[in-house]
Amino acid sequence: MKRPSACGSVVLPIALALALTGGCAAGTSGSDPGASAGGKGGGGPSAGGGGNSGSGGASIGSGGSGASGVGTGGTAGSTGGSGAPGGSGGSATGGSPGESGGSGGGASGQAGAGGSAGGSAGGSGGPSQPDAGGGSGDVPSPSGEQRSAGCTNGQGLPEGDNMIQAAGMARSFRVRLPKNYSRDRVWPLVLALHPNGGSGIGFYDGDARPVRALLAEKAVLILPLARGGGGDWDWRGNLPADLAYFEQLIGKAKSSLCIDEKRIFSMGFSGGGSFSGVLGCHRTDIRAIATAGAVAYYKPADCVNKPAAWIAIGAGELAAGRTDFRDDWRNRAGCKATSMPTAPSPCIAYDGCPATLPVHYCQHPAGHVWPPFASEAAVAFFARF
Repeated sequence: MKRPSACGSVVLPIALALALTGGCAAGTSGSDPGASAGGKGGGGPSAGGGGNSGSGGASIGSGGSGASGVGTGGTAGSTGGSGAPGGSGGSATGGSPGESGGSGGGASGQAGAGGSAGGSAGGSGGPSQPDAGGGSGDVPSPSGEQRSAGCTNGQGLPEGDNMIQAAGMARSFRVRLPKNYSRDRVWPLVLALHPNGGSGIGFYDGDARPVRALLAEKAVLILPLARGGGGDWDWRGNLPADLAYFEQLIGKAKSSLCIDEKRIFSMGFSGGGSFSGVLGCHRTDIRAIATAGAVAYYKPADCVNKPAAWIAIGAGELAAGRTDFRDDWRNRAGCKATSMPTAPSPCIAYDGCPATLPVHYCQHPAGHVWPPFASEAAVAFFARF
């Protein structure tokens, strides 16, 4: 049986249609556990996408204007903006990882071509528009926006690197605020988790994976950093310490910034995707996850949450650990195993899911990479909420 790999970690709704380009950039070391022992390898994605927000509230993706934060449609806001151009991706090789033993192989993925997306949002109370993610368009939110404490008295967080104490350790994270950030406006929060290996906190912070640029006016972006150091950052091995880290990190964001607590998303490739699954399992404030090349770092019996899920797996990395991860999120949402095509090809949307918990699966022809279409598709998926 082929052993699954996972080494690493992308974004969300904006009041308009957007487009991104993807690619894959290499991590230098690290791996995720598969179904059985294997080697170590690295890999990583690139993310990109554009969109805009209505003046009444920030959102990632497509739709009408709204004061209610991320997602399409809205109840307030006056005017919408126009979409931002998509970024261009890169290419790299990814290893075939395992938990121990063996040696890593390589698989490469090419970046998608650059693209752009645009559109205009409606006026206040305007109708939402279908997003690029296919399916039936917007998904009903369980409720409206929920403004965090930081909307009232938040003192803000400095741009750049920050430190917090969690589980007796000093931990880093990087903040990228929207250019027009104000606590008078509620913002979605996007967590972008790097892969295991050597790339670390800068994985989503450069031109190769232009998440920062694409969210520059759309959402608060936080880049967490795994435990480790040098070329050996790793999201595995100490689940309690890492959950404590995210409790402190997300709590700090909520108390310091004006965050929509109903619009918190986590995305990632390989190890970062796997830990996005942990957050979706263990935290009730994660609305949706988007992953590629992930396996379960959590025990399904321990889960307390049911986020919506977008999951990609390469044909060259199909193995029980990855398909089990996919099936767990599909079954957790209450979906059927049958499906129908949804944009972009080759993605499917599972039948029978609750309206608020869609699950999409995209099996691409490559191996352990962030596929070229993934950035745009993941952001469009988040834009549904």
